[in-house]
Amino acid sequence: MMLFRGWEEACDGFRDFFKSRDIAVDLIVRDARQQRAGIEEMVREVKQMRPDLVYIWGTTTAVVALGPWDAPDKDRHITDIPCVFNIVTEPVANGIVPSLERTGRNATGTLYIVPAEIQMRTMTAYRAFKKIGAVFSPLETNSIQMMRSLQRVASETGTILIERPLAIETGTRNVSVSSLRDNLAALKADGAEWIYIPPDTALQDRRMELTDTALELGLPTFAASERFVSFANALTGLVCRYYNIGQFTAYKADQILRLGRNPADIPVETLNRFSFMINMRTANRLRFYPPLRMFRYAETV
Repeated sequence: MMLFRGWEEACDGFRDFFKSRDIAVDLIVRDARQQRAGIEEMVREVKQMRPDLVYIWGTTTAVVALGPWDAPDKDRHITDIPCVFNIVTEPVANGIVPSLERTGRNATGTLYIVPAEIQMRTMTAYRAFKKIGAVFSPLETNSIQMMRSLQRVASETGTILIERPLAIETGTRNVSVSSLRDNLAALKADGAEWIYIPPDTALQDRRMELTDTALELGLPTFAASERFVSFANALTGLVCRYYNIGQFTAYKADQILRLGRNPADIPVETLNRFSFMINMRTANRLRFYPPLRMFRYAETV
């Protein structure tokens, strides 16, 4: 198991899939601690150890470990051991696989970000709007890809998308806290009615500062991933639960390990059902409530 920022809910789901079915597996866990050098070291260890399968967590880990689908380097990348990836955004746009239907390589996996069109429709169903603001790290490939998707949907729906890339602390990949406040305040002044939080590792590390600052400014936040709602103070989000996507990834791993399927022939897919989450503490503080019909299917935290 090649992790990027430690063990979390998707790993729980992956482990529990096998445990609940009494399938004996030996999980060898390594963590890159958000460092590219750590990923490269894990790749070297995998090549020496040659496990039956490699679990890869996160876009950065997948890009570094697998390399581009059309030009992998057998000396630097994992090319001849079956792999499954999860918590990866835009695997096609990031060059990990050529298509979702058939990867054609030694890896397959799962998607965890709900399509931008559906996220936008969900925000509109909660409260109609004309302007949406977004903050993101300019160093995050995931965020940049998500911004492109949002731009496309915004242009199709006549919505104004205001983007605010955040400043990075000198010599690090960390988002500046002061930049968070300044950019959110600027978005409020620009008339943003929602703040969109993309899948972004740098923002994950600052999720409390981000969501608390938005709260202070009276701005509702919509998150693309669950941790901003469950473990911070984002208002809402339409998400794939990490635990559930971990289990789905384990299902694909099981197809390879026990059924002998080639990962090249296994499609990259997402869950059939998403979770619509509402943080009621935040809703109460903002006095920003959804239509009553939403409580029939929403998960409140």
